[in-house]
Amino acid sequence: MNNNEPAFFDSNLYIMNDIPARYLNMMNLKSHTKFDEKEIEFDVNVPTSVFIAINMQEPMILDPSWKDT
Repeated sequence: MNNNEPAFFDSNLYIMNDIPARYLNMMNLKSHTKFDEKEIEFDVNVPTSVFIAINMQEPMILDPSWKDT
């Protein structure tokens, strides 16, 4: 991921900016702007941290038990 890239794969209305240097050029997954799935699942084979960015103009979709970092 890099600054000034679209945040979603189906829209250029939202741009990623102010990404901390340690995350630049890292792999990222993008969804469509209206992500309406009930759950999301990741299968990984190494210890992994998953950071989820959301559009703050939309209602919060994450369970309150998720850690806000």
